[in-house]
Amino acid sequence: MNDFSRILVPVDGSEISERAAQKAINLAQLSEGTIDFLYVANITGITGGNHLKSDLNLPAEVLENLKASGKKVLERVVKNVPRGMKVNIHCKTGLPAETILATASELNSSLIIMGSRGLNLAESMLLGSVSQFLLTRGHFPVLVVK
Repeated sequence: MNDFSRILVPVDGSEISERAAQKAINLAQLSEGTIDFLYVANITGITGGNHLKSDLNLPAEVLENLKASGKKVLERVVKNVPRGMKVNIHCKTGLPAETILATASELNSSLIIMGSRGLNLAESMLLGSVSQFLLTRGHFPVLVVK
């Protein structure tokens, strides 16, 4: 079970991402692994759909508000983690799918656990879901929770 020593869990505050977080907690208890919870503030929502490679052009106040929202989501998820479990939190801005893959590489994640759909159902239907992107373009094992 040590194959899952580092589990990345993208969360967005949706019920399904909270279910994914619980699955990660259960698996980390079995594998004695570390969970990395990641919140990605989707910058395309505030840039009119333009795909920015960087958030450097966004006003500092906007970035701080995005990160504050993310920290609230992360705090809520971490409350469910049993005492003594190894957990890290990460709050980033960017394109969710690309940021998740980059973070998984950066952290050398052994597994990504995520919900099948997040808060933005319309966008996932139009642009393709983040989970589908990770399944087809990533080289990490992905567990998709419904």
